[in-house]
Amino acid sequence: MELTCNLQAIDSASRVRYDELRARLGAAVISWSELADGYLIQLDGTLVTHIQLTEWIGMERLCCPFLSLEMEPGQSDVLELKLTGPEGSKTILLTEFGSYLKSKRNEEATMHRVGFGDLPWTVRIMMGLSAFNLWWSFEEFVIDRFGIWRYLPDYKFGRLCVWDLTVAIGIAAMVWWLSARKGQ
Repeated sequence: MELTCNLQAIDSASRVRYDELRARLGAAVISWSELADGYLIQLDGTLVTHIQLTEWIGMERLCCPFLSLEMEPGQSDVLELKLTGPEGSKTILLTEFGSYLKSKRNEEATMHRVGFGDLPWTVRIMMGLSAFNLWWSFEEFVIDRFGIWRYLPDYKFGRLCVWDLTVAIGIAAMVWWLSARKGQ
């Protein structure tokens, strides 16, 4: 059997619908796994319906008759699409659907760096409070315990003092500065 797709098998009027369904299918990919003779793709049933997938399979069979396209209902709101074919068809499948599969694999496998400014305000405030707690612990367990407070002017042992206010202002300024650097 010849492994070629006939793109002219779908007329121009149906091509618009085919492209729309294919875009829906690509957006609905949840995950995929490689089989010996093709791929098994899990689709979000809330983004592509059973009827839409059946319609797309009918059109796809027109242009690529050598492919075996099977749809099975998966777990709740998940559809499974099994794309298989004779030897060599995996290359064609990867060419045709690789952009959907590769992007989904990359989303799952890649950790994205999030800048401090992109974090929610509550997280940034909690990080600032954690930094102040670090200062408080240092003050309690080092400065107060070892008597270093005697060498710090205007330091009040066991009470709020100018040193605490200076650190709090410094931490607030650092949180504000880091928050202004969105995406970095």
